[in-house]
Amino acid sequence: IVFLSAGDAPVVAASAVQALIGKVPDARAINDAARIAATTDIDPPGDIHASAEFRRHLAGVLAREALRAAVERAAARGR
Repeated sequence: IVFLSAGDAPVVAASAVQALIGKVPDARAINDAARIAATTDIDPPGDIHASAEFRRHLAGVLAREALRAAVERAAARGR
């Protein structure tokens, strides 16, 4: 999980990734990882386009949706 525009450079959500290791990728695990990514792994700046709070919220939503899509793709491929 990597975020752009959440810091000075691309930000790897290492804590969120660690939270997923060894877990069944169900809705709870995905939601927990997305929350960790948005609250722990990034420190987005606020500016005239969006507040830091909004960027954190958006990062959580996008992480959750990306993880759901990844799990669905993996399941469709039989992995």
